[in-house]
Amino acid sequence: MKLPKIVLRRHVHRGQICLFFYFHYNLTLVSRLRTFPGRKFSKSKGAWYIEDRPDSLVRLRVFFQGYAEVELDESTQENRRVKTPTLPPLTPTQIEMVEELRRYMRVRRYSEASIHSYTEGLSVFLRFCGKQESSAIGHEDLERFNDEYIIKPKRSASYQNVVINAIKLFVNTFTSTRIDPEMLERPRKAYRLPVIFSKEEVQSLLNNTTNLKHKCMLTLIYSCGLRSGELINMKVGDIDSHRMVIHIRNAKGSKDRYVPLSAKLLPLLREYYLAYKPKDYLFNGGDGVGQYSRTSLQRVFHQAVSRTGITKKTKLHNLRHSYATHLLEKGVNLRYIQELLGHNSPKTTQVYTLVSSENSRKVISPLDDLEI
Repeated sequence: MKLPKIVLRRHVHRGQICLFFYFHYNLTLVSRLRTFPGRKFSKSKGAWYIEDRPDSLVRLRVFFQGYAEVELDESTQENRRVKTPTLPPLTPTQIEMVEELRRYMRVRRYSEASIHSYTEGLSVFLRFCGKQESSAIGHEDLERFNDEYIIKPKRSASYQNVVINAIKLFVNTFTSTRIDPEMLERPRKAYRLPVIFSKEEVQSLLNNTTNLKHKCMLTLIYSCGLRSGELINMKVGDIDSHRMVIHIRNAKGSKDRYVPLSAKLLPLLREYYLAYKPKDYLFNGGDGVGQYSRTSLQRVFHQAVSRTGITKKTKLHNLRHSYATHLLEKGVNLRYIQELLGHNSPKTTQVYTLVSSENSRKVISPLDDLEI
C-alpha cells in the first residue's frame, strides 16, 4: 500500500526559519502530527509547522515511518537551509515603539492581518539593530539588517517587502529617526502566473463535494470570485435574491462592492438555508455560532481537490483566479472584471490575459506550417 506524502517547505515565520507541513488532509496524519514535540499551527498560513533544526528532517522521517513519506521541497531559495541569527528579546523601550506603531495602525483602521505583519517585521528589525531610542536608528542600521538578516540568509523577497513596509511606516510615525523614507527601496517583485482550473476541473471539484455546506461555500467562491475572508465574513442579509446580487462588505482595502448572484447558485443557497438555518453569518463554525474559520475552509477545499485527482499545486484562491479567467474567455470586458474582483488597479487584473487559453489558441505556431 502506497503511503501518503508529506512535503516540507521552509518559510520565514515570525523572524525564524520554520518547516511547514503540506499534505492532503488525512485524519490519521493530523492525529499523529499533533503528538510531535514542538509542533505548532499557523492560522495565517493555514498549516502546521516546526522550528527548522539540523536534525528535523531525520526526526520527522523516523516519526512518520509507516505513516507517510516525508520529503523536503528545495525548489526555491527560501527553502534552502539558512543560518538564522539569534536575536535578543525586545527591551521595554522597544516594546513601546512597537505598541505605538500598533496603536497608530489601529486608529487608521488597518486590518488585523496587516497590523500583525508590520509589528512582527518591526520587532525583528529593532531586535537586530539593538537601538533603544528611535533617534539613534539610522540608515546604516537598515543597510546592515538588509545585508546580514535578509540577503545573506536568502530570505524571500515577500518577507523583505513586508519588513520594508513596516520600517517605512515606523519612520513616518517616529519622525525622530535618521532614516530617510525616500531611500527605502523595495525588492524587485517576482512575477508568477496564477494556477488556473479548467471549467471541467471546477465542475469535477464541485460535483465531488457532497456535503451541502461545503459545496455551497466552494460554489459561492467560484461563482462570485470571492476571497476566503469575503466568504466567511458574509452575512445572511448580504444575499439579495430580488435584485440577484450579493453585497460584499468591508473587503480588502475596506471597500464594498456588489457581485451578480448566479441563477444556478440561488437554489443551492436556499437548500442550504433551509437545512442549516444560519442566523447572522451565512456560514457558522462547527459549534453553530460565530464565523466559519479560514483553516476549516482551506481544509474543505483541499479535501475536494484530493477527491478529484487534480495534481496541480493549488490553493483556494485559485478558484477566484479561475473565475476571472473564465469570465475573460467568455468575452467579459477586463474593466468590468476589475470591478467584480474589487481590484484597485487594472494592472492587477491584466494578469488574466496572460493565462487565458483563448488568447493562446489564437497564436499559430510556426511548426504548424511545416510538414514533418
